[in-house]
Amino acid sequence: MRPFVLVGFVYLLTLTAAVYFSAQQTLAIGCVCLIICSFLFLFGRAKRLAVGLVVAAAALGSFSVWTQTKVVPVEVMDEKDAVFTGTICEIPENAYGKYYYIIEVDSIEMENAPDVGKIRMSARNALEVEPYDKIRGRAHFFLPTEDFGFDKRSYYISKGIFLSAYLYEYEEKEIFPAESLPLYAYALKARTVLSNSLYEQMSKEEAGLAVGVLLGDKSGISEEIEEAFRVSGVSHLLAVSGMHMAAIYEMFVLLLRKILRLPEKLTCLAAMAVIAAFMAITGFAPSVVRSGLMYLIYLAGLILSRRADSLNSLGASVFLMCLVNPYAAADVGLLLSFAATASLILFSGKMSHFFRRHLPLQGRPPKGQKRFHPRRATAGLIRRLSDSVATTITATLGTAPIVMLSFGTFSTIFLPANLLLLFPSTLLLEFSALAALIHLIPILAPLAAVFAFLAEILARYSHFCAESLAKIPYASVYVPSHVVNIWIVGTAILFAMAVLLGKKRGAYGAAGICSAILLAVGIVANRPFPDVTRLSVIDVSDGLSVLVEKNGSSALLGADSYSSANISPFLQEEWVRTLNFFQISGMEEDEYGAAADIIQKFSPERAAVPEDAMVNVFLLEAFDSWDGELICKDRFHVDLWEGAAAEACYAKDGNCTFLVLDGIEVLICGRDCEIENVPEQWLSPDLLICSELPKDAENIEESLTILSATKELSEEIMEDAPEGVYLSTAQEGSLVFDISNRRMKMRRQS
Repeated sequence: MRPFVLVGFVYLLTLTAAVYFSAQQTLAIGCVCLIICSFLFLFGRAKRLAVGLVVAAAALGSFSVWTQTKVVPVEVMDEKDAVFTGTICEIPENAYGKYYYIIEVDSIEMENAPDVGKIRMSARNALEVEPYDKIRGRAHFFLPTEDFGFDKRSYYISKGIFLSAYLYEYEEKEIFPAESLPLYAYALKARTVLSNSLYEQMSKEEAGLAVGVLLGDKSGISEEIEEAFRVSGVSHLLAVSGMHMAAIYEMFVLLLRKILRLPEKLTCLAAMAVIAAFMAITGFAPSVVRSGLMYLIYLAGLILSRRADSLNSLGASVFLMCLVNPYAAADVGLLLSFAATASLILFSGKMSHFFRRHLPLQGRPPKGQKRFHPRRATAGLIRRLSDSVATTITATLGTAPIVMLSFGTFSTIFLPANLLLLFPSTLLLEFSALAALIHLIPILAPLAAVFAFLAEILARYSHFCAESLAKIPYASVYVPSHVVNIWIVGTAILFAMAVLLGKKRGAYGAAGICSAILLAVGIVANRPFPDVTRLSVIDVSDGLSVLVEKNGSSALLGADSYSSANISPFLQEEWVRTLNFFQISGMEEDEYGAAADIIQKFSPERAAVPEDAMVNVFLLEAFDSWDGELICKDRFHVDLWEGAAAEACYAKDGNCTFLVLDGIEVLICGRDCEIENVPEQWLSPDLLICSELPKDAENIEESLTILSATKELSEEIMEDAPEGVYLSTAQEGSLVFDISNRRMKMRRQS
């Protein structure tokens, strides 16, 4: 009997769906579940379904109550300034040029101020504080970015953080050293000590990866390496999860049982302490807590001479987590960990058995041969390899829907990437843990150096593999949300039909093959058709960046004025690996850093920059290692490909670019552009693209105008704009136009 399989699984999945609804809606749906359940109990049918509906109703009710009592009350603090007093309860994080602090707010000096719990506060300069010091100061409070479903706000709520804030650093603030430390403070100190221990023994880049794999702290991992792991389909190796917990558990059990010879129950107690400590040191990441709870349940069963069931333990662990915080289901890491573990338990053994049945070698030596035989050794190696393949395929397919819905990408090389990196990453974790711990004992420093040396070699190998695999064409493909939705529904229907067919031979295999074909067709169908020109206005907030593609050729005009962080993922989603042409559209210093990043990542064949830009340090460094054609003129004309040309002029009072794409004319105006500087023949475009309207915009003949700006700025611009048709990226997604035979089809790509 597996009561928690039904309870835990239904509870988690119900809360996952509840994230998309309001408190009132979830309460209403919960009531409907109870009504249906009452009818089922009344007629004595489908008791399991009735129990499932009761669990779903309980989950929806808890979500509604939590939202009404914890989430909604803090909304009154949105866009408010107030003096607060709080306790710093995590290690500060340095990211995006700022320092972030998780603070448990004790009080807010404001009338009728709610209990806001934890906040995430940013500061431009580092504060001289330690975890559990108290701070008093003035801050501006605001709600994290809110969207439909799994948005940033839901993610922070899943971690108990209800508000964001930034500190008014120029105003008076007070810091009070901690009077006493809770037990968790020592876990934070241990985290810092272990991290510093690795940085002392290894080179900076390799230590950063080792710390990321061991402790889940990715602050020392460069964006390029993190992106390479993501594209290769092995980003899970950088997030502490069940795999990491398993490696730590096995390493310590081996130490306690085989080396120290401790009795089984004493080993279990010691292992439980190690698991609890590891959970605390890694900051109680949801995926680690889920795995840790499973191990604690398993070990408790061994102590009590009971055998724990894996599926039941999984259900119990996620149920306990969601019972404490219903928004735990909004954490993608937990969902990925749950899906991977459930898939492994249910299907990995069956797939491994299937592979073994079809192996060419079964490892049977000739009659009378009792000693070592190459055939047996080869068969053993093939079986281990097949088990690893089965594990990788099962876990990846189990998490694929969540990955595609959350990140919009799917790695086509996940299998070779995992085969090449999974085992080395496990060794990297274990060697890093041993090096960090042993280094703390001075007399054993030489032994720690050995493990650190091995860990550094493995880290370099991991860097090389991830970067090399990520460079493979189409290593990662973009999957739009509507394609994922259709695929999930289609797959559910296919497997439902397989269930109805019963045990007919090949039904499930056929359903799986059809599901894969459905996904492949959806991905390919999203690509531009041959001889169709695609123009994309990339959503870069208040910047300007336009991508043009046709038959595998591509040109990028403009770079976001602050960062290329929004541009690079979009180019990768469009399967762009090398640009044929890149133009810096602006004259601002801030844009040059982003442009240099684009040049280094996508190696354009030709690049056009204003003459004044060639004194910029970032651009000079990028061009130093670049061997393409450089166009450095204040006015130029280039033929992109057949039927496409670009002409641009730079001026101190604004710049503009004119595109002709299969008969469609497009005018792109930079900031502060004045129409009097725009050639007259450019003033009747089919499409006008800008981040702000050019001066005297009424002199442009009526056209479709695209604003690449935030929603607030777009609304402000359109209030005073001339009459016309306006669209805006408005931080809601990029605007994509497919052009063919002088006709345009538009859609939004989020």
